[in-house]
Amino acid sequence: MKRVPNPEETETASLMDYALVALAQLGGTATKDQIVERVGVVFKDQLTSADRVPVYTGPDGKTAFVPPGYTGGTWEAWGGKTKAALLNAIYKRGLIEYHKGGACSLTEAGLKRVAMLAENWLKAK
Repeated sequence: MKRVPNPEETETASLMDYALVALAQLGGTATKDQIVERVGVVFKDQLTSADRVPVYTGPDGKTAFVPPGYTGGTWEAWGGKTKAALLNAIYKRGLIEYHKGGACSLTEAGLKRVAMLAENWLKAK
């Protein structure tokens, strides 16, 4: 059964923006895992308690909330959503290019998006 996201979770679109900024901070090229780790460090104060709920891959192959007593691999909901957001940025939006060997790099469109985000965040302060 597919997991229904909690409305208190950070929107996937916001996580994609966080991932773009994290990738820029990592020098413009990094693996998906490095990007997700950086998002967790840099944007930890923006992540909600709902984002931190542990999830796992259920028997049907879909992400689900961890049942009581489960001892297998888990991750926090925001991490999985950030990886999904990266795939969106790569395959649907053209903001990130994925290379053989697992490296991701910002495209020109991705760099423009990061610049726009930085400008908007500075104006908001």
